[in-house]
Amino acid sequence: MKRSTKDKVRMFGAVQLVMTKYHDAWSGNLGFESGVEQFNLLLENLRSVSAKQSVVYVGTKTSKNTYMSELISKAIIVRNGLEVFAFDNNMPRIYETIRFTEVGLENSSQQVLRDRLARIYELASEFENDLVLYGVTSNHILDFLGLYEQFENEIASLRVGIVERKLLTNRVYMIEKDVMTLLKRKIDVLMKLLAIEHPDFYEEYKNARLVIEKSNTKSKDVPPKGEEDIGKAS
Repeated sequence: MKRSTKDKVRMFGAVQLVMTKYHDAWSGNLGFESGVEQFNLLLENLRSVSAKQSVVYVGTKTSKNTYMSELISKAIIVRNGLEVFAFDNNMPRIYETIRFTEVGLENSSQQVLRDRLARIYELASEFENDLVLYGVTSNHILDFLGLYEQFENEIASLRVGIVERKLLTNRVYMIEKDVMTLLKRKIDVLMKLLAIEHPDFYEEYKNARLVIEKSNTKSKDVPPKGEEDIGKAS
């Protein structure tokens, strides 16, 4: 969850607590009741979508890192065997096409990585029997080949995860916008109507709406009590 989203959720939560505490003050006001009900539904939805967004992000990142780490570690074993084989057999054409390190593979763009892995794949298939002499067993090669053949599917799966995360991120933004609009256009205005009859409720509500500013502003910059605008937080 982005920092800005966390701050807004914290502010929304503070507002919700104030509404619960002063339920008697607004209960019976049909406009206020509908506003609070809508606010609670939006906040519940925001928390739910934000949680799903975090799960998708972590899941996508973890899955990618795990797969790529294993694939590259298997590939580099075969690549190192090919390097020594090429040196012993005076085959510079092979060496020149695999002049990259493990770090080089890790830092490659997707297309460069695809090309390098394809080269290792081709050479491993061609010289499988020779590589055994350099400690690269059939199991090493099969392990690499098995992971390499999953490459396109893994990349496709990663793209799906990224698209889903972007959609959820956009959904979070839209819900945040809806909540802020509801607060500014309806609940903030209704609160001003209750200020005289319920001053404590009004003051606590203003403080709750300023949670974001208070968390990001030095104390010397916080305006004197009574000068805040309850519609300021955004």
